[in-house]
Amino acid sequence: MDDLSIGLLLPSSSIMPMGKQYSKGFKKGLKEAMGDAADEVEIIPEMTGNGSFVNLDKAMDKLFGYHGVDAVAGLSSAFVLANITDRFKKEKVPVVCGNLGEHYQPIDEFNEYVFLNSEYFWHQCWLMGRYAAQNVGKKGTVITAMYDSGYAFSISFQLGMQSASPDIIPDFHLMSMPPDGALSNMDEVFEKVNFDEYDFALVLFCGEEAAQFLEGVKSRGLQDKLAIFGLPFLLEPGKEELDGMEVYTSMRNAYPNQEDFRHQEVFTQLGVSSGKAIGEAMVTDEGSLTLESINEVLERMDGQRVYKSEDLGQIIGPVSIIKNKFVKGNEIESERIAEVSSDLAEDAALAMARSGMASSWMNPYLGV
Repeated sequence: MDDLSIGLLLPSSSIMPMGKQYSKGFKKGLKEAMGDAADEVEIIPEMTGNGSFVNLDKAMDKLFGYHGVDAVAGLSSAFVLANITDRFKKEKVPVVCGNLGEHYQPIDEFNEYVFLNSEYFWHQCWLMGRYAAQNVGKKGTVITAMYDSGYAFSISFQLGMQSASPDIIPDFHLMSMPPDGALSNMDEVFEKVNFDEYDFALVLFCGEEAAQFLEGVKSRGLQDKLAIFGLPFLLEPGKEELDGMEVYTSMRNAYPNQEDFRHQEVFTQLGVSSGKAIGEAMVTDEGSLTLESINEVLERMDGQRVYKSEDLGQIIGPVSIIKNKFVKGNEIESERIAEVSSDLAEDAALAMARSGMASSWMNPYLGV
């Protein structure tokens, strides 16, 4: 297997070292699958910056035109990947693409050479929206920073709400674009949003902005006004005490580390599963790589997701709704309070959203 080579697409991030984590995880997974034979496989990393189409296209020029790789793996948004899927089919080279599931998969843009290894956060947001409308109340909103607004999270949450009650009209609060390099002005949230008006909200912040939002809610005594839902990256305590605050998030029940409620290892896990899938397929096919083997290994490792990109990529197993409570010292106590699931393959509202422009940012989430 000393003539086999795999290209890795590795974006950068100022929030989490996603590329480094993925690369380490991929090599670990490959080693677990192939043993010492993994040392004979050439791994060729390509840094893709913010994960733009231009950057990925240049990376593919190198991986195909110079290195002649046998497979590609790495991190890319489905939005950008859709623009280069024809290259994998033309070269007859499979790609296992990892991401958090920040974009909808466009209809009829993918092919059999593309496998999606995703956490499908858009689907998890849809399920949280449905759960909130069924169990918390009928008045919900989305509160988001500009940088977090350009993904499919908010529309998914709203579609989930409306699936529970079609007469619900979701509200939306978008913060102003901050000056270049600056954080959002968090005071704007508390000036614009009447927390007494809503039963619940999906709050889309991450990093330092998430910490500032939680501190602002706590300092103003708003924590009991409405139920706060968010991605796991909203659980970002700062220096101020948040004792008593609650935030609802979600987690796939097949996520490898079921105690990693904040998903700090998510990119490592995406790398591990991708490395194991390609490695086990190489062993099965005695050094070559067939599309059937890659899909079979992915489904055997974690049968709770759809991987074939010609189908709707989604979670087909249960998702837990998590209640996270901050206690003294900003420790977090997390409890699974419900299990939810839904097959959206034939959902008309989702199909319409997939056909339109549901996302405006191209980069993978946290890839900034």
